[in-house]
Amino acid sequence: TNMVLRLVKLRDGGRDVLGEILKAEESRTDGKLSRKAIMQLRQVAQGHTALMEEGEKVRRLLDDEKARVFAFLVEDVLGDMSQIKDALGREDTGAYTQMLAAEVIAKIEKLLAALKKELAQRQEGRQEDRQGQQQRVLVPPVAEGLMLRDMQSEVSAQTEALERARVANEGKLNEVMERQLTRLALKQGALGGLTKRLARDFFGITPGENANEPVEKE
Repeated sequence: TNMVLRLVKLRDGGRDVLGEILKAEESRTDGKLSRKAIMQLRQVAQGHTALMEEGEKVRRLLDDEKARVFAFLVEDVLGDMSQIKDALGREDTGAYTQMLAAEVIAKIEKLLAALKKELAQRQEGRQEDRQGQQQRVLVPPVAEGLMLRDMQSEVSAQTEALERARVANEGKLNEVMERQLTRLALKQGALGGLTKRLARDFFGITPGENANEPVEKE
């Protein structure tokens, strides 16, 4: 479909960006980039802007399908891509920028795999839907829930890995670790907000609240 093709283009573009970032970092002499490498990074940044526009189109398509968790993942990717664009403008091709670029690719791969699975199931159920006069959504609530759980587990795993790295670094956070920690905290907060919205919309409840508890009088 059009959405899958856009995601493939986004993933392949992300791979190219990561390749250029690694190439530039390896070419440094005494920590500095050559004029040629700087010009190349500027071209990569321009191409990155076009990729972000493709990503925004995918996000809108998912929004139209009311695939909120999938759209959230694309929004997360766009946030990472924005940071990469800023880093390229600063000629920053270090470990944190490399990590962001690698995560962009991994997230798109995850989204592609899940989306292809749902599209295949949609195709299989099309005949049934015609007979029953029902309309299948692109991403059913179960798939949204599984993706949300996977994203939450990934944040937890990354947080644990960061803690192990801190302990291995004599209990100290270096600059890259600090940036990672801030990013993970923001992402955890955003996922918590998304979870509450989904629970409210699908089940009419808000996590953390118990409607059966009596309200205490002051």
